[in-house]
Order: sequence, then structure tokens, then C-alpha cells
Amino acid sequence: MVTLTKNPMTLAGKLMLHDKMNKLKARLPDVIEAIHQARKNGDLKENADFQESVREKDSIDMQISAIQSKLQTADVIDISSLKNEGKVIFGSLVTIENVETSKPLTFTIVGEDEVDVSSGKLSYSSPVAKAAIGKFVDDSFEVITPQGQDEYVILSVEYKFEMA
Repeated sequence: MVTLTKNPMTLAGKLMLHDKMNKLKARLPDVIEAIHQARKNGDLKENADFQESVREKDSIDMQISAIQSKLQTADVIDISSLKNEGKVIFGSLVTIENVETSKPLTFTIVGEDEVDVSSGKLSYSSPVAKAAIGKFVDDSFEVITPQGQDEYVILSVEYKFEMA
């Protein structure tokens, strides 16, 4: 029996994957039409339009399949209805401060497919998120980085629904 590994994600992450899959599916009819049109142009071995259209269709099919697999194993975690007791958990919006530099950092802990560091979305498996999960407001924690060891203190934790 095959056991499927759960793929934790926020509700926003699930919606984002559905949207991406729908956009890919919407492109398929045009690509299939391009294949049919290219077939009319003769020898398929030397038909660049045909070869490119087939590669594009294969790429779209693979992307759709990968998204469907991720959605099938999705473990959607919605924390918006949980009572916030200041504990850092998956999906929470966390503000921490570097103890040495006093530099604040705010991020949301998300699933692998939702990561966008420039938007403050860190994977639950990132070193900072892994070290923060389970801690509470005012707790401190350490993270080992290539530059050395950094110590942070948790300033705030919010539980709210956030769209992608």
C-alpha cells in the first residue's frame, strides 16, 4: 500500500494552485489547435511548429499533473478560527527581532509551493521558521546560518486568513 505524504499549505496556497491549474487548462485548446494546424504543413519530422506545439502541450500536461498531485496530498491548514495564544504555528504571521542588530523581520509561515521571500512568505521548513514554530511571543530562539549564529526574539504572532 502506498502512503501519500501530506503537503501542508494554507487555504490561500490551495486557491493559488487551483488558479494556476485553471490557467494552464485554459491554454490547452489553443495549443491543441496549433498542433492540428502544424500537422497540415507536411513532414512532421522537419516541422518546427509541430515540434514546438507538442513540447508545449507536454509541458502543460506535466505541470497540470504535478499540481493535481500536490492538491491530492494537500493538508490545508486554516488557522483563522483558532484562538491566538501567541504561539508560532504554520500559517501564522510572525514578527521577530534580531537581538544583536535590533532589525525586525515579519513573515508568514507557509507551504513549499507558497514561498515568496520578497513578500515575506517563508517555508515551514526554512531554518528561521523551523526554529520559531512552537515558540511564544517574548521567547527567543537561535538560528545557525552560514554567517554564524543569530538570536531572535518573537515580538508578535497573528492568526489571520491571507489571500495569495
